[in-house]
Amino acid sequence: MTPDDDGSRYVSIPYEPFVIANGTTGLSAWDAGFYLVEWLTMHPELVRRKCVVELGSGSGLSGLSICKLFTPSSYTFTDHREDILERIRRNISLNGLQGIPSQSVDVMELDWFCSSEQDAERWKDTDVLLAADVLYDPDLFEPFLLTLNVLTANRGSQVAILLAVKIRAEETFRKFQITAESMGWVLEDISAPDAIGKVFPPGCYSHENCHLFSVAFKSSTR
Repeated sequence: MTPDDDGSRYVSIPYEPFVIANGTTGLSAWDAGFYLVEWLTMHPELVRRKCVVELGSGSGLSGLSICKLFTPSSYTFTDHREDILERIRRNISLNGLQGIPSQSVDVMELDWFCSSEQDAERWKDTDVLLAADVLYDPDLFEPFLLTLNVLTANRGSQVAILLAVKIRAEETFRKFQITAESMGWVLEDISAPDAIGKVFPPGCYSHENCHLFSVAFKSSTR
């Protein structure tokens, strides 16, 4: 990343690039996560001083970068496996994001297959939901969308939802679109080619076929 003079905006994480380890993709950093951060450089107001929850945080690269660059008032990393959550905690500590008075950073378990009213209450003040590179398995589409239902139950359309996607297989992404539409969600492609290269150095990731979608429920009344 482009650092301040003291280097405080660098992000450091240990990871194996693009490796599926122990049955999960969550220990690696993926292209759409890089793209999400770069896109937000053009719209920092969407997360600055906001309450942000990330779904499927994985290595935590996106969230760590967002916390350092855009200073949300609170940022919650979520995932469903303890080994992933522990890796995120270590990465938060490695990057000095603990104990900052103006910014609350938390790590919590969230299993899309059993999201509940308790989750809705826990994150009732959420302003923004983020997710990056989470659409690799069609079996996850419906649980993911149901989780969006749960987490927006209190504030509805007041919650902004941003979904970063690396379209590797058109058929798979089309299945997601069909599933989303059948469940009442609308996707708007708000990708911005001009965002490329604003944060990460050339060659750090491949932006080819990366897209950013705004996700909203069809009706403003839930």
